[in-house]
Amino acid sequence: EKDKAAFYAQIFDALRRADAPQAEREPVLAEWRRSLEAAIAAAPGPHAFQERAALASYWVEILDDPEPAAAELDWLLRYDPNNVSWLVLRARAARLRGEPQRAVEILDQAIEHRRRSGTGRIISATERIEYGLALLAVGRRDEALAALNEGLADVPEGSKAEAEGRAGLAAIKGDR
Repeated sequence: EKDKAAFYAQIFDALRRADAPQAEREPVLAEWRRSLEAAIAAAPGPHAFQERAALASYWVEILDDPEPAAAELDWLLRYDPNNVSWLVLRARAARLRGEPQRAVEILDQAIEHRRRSGTGRIISATERIEYGLALLAVGRRDEALAALNEGLADVPEGSKAEAEGRAGLAAIKGDR
């Protein structure tokens, strides 16, 4: 089921990039979710960390539904509180729930963890855009502008992150 879920994720992403009608994407989305849930149920032991993280990502990245994602990520972070990927997803869930200060705090925790481990900053362009959006939501416009510009320099063209980053930049420019 885990492989099926990855397969449906790729199909959904291709349909999204091709701007396929929602009616074409919906059945793929439903199968993706069903496959993720089946993978969790079939995982050995009680944890199924990767599968649970994939389901949380599905909720927050694809559906923009922060409630179930936040609960799942809080559960995961009890087991690995410094997992930067999970922290970034949890921050996105917080921002989407209208908790931007919490999102900044979570992302600062991720940055600090990376700094202690020798990385020094959030690495991916998507993560930098998420940080910029959280900073923008709490009114830290100059820092948001820097993070968004840095993220947009490296983010894949046509991605959801690019669209969100550009919307963030437009909001900053509109306020000046």
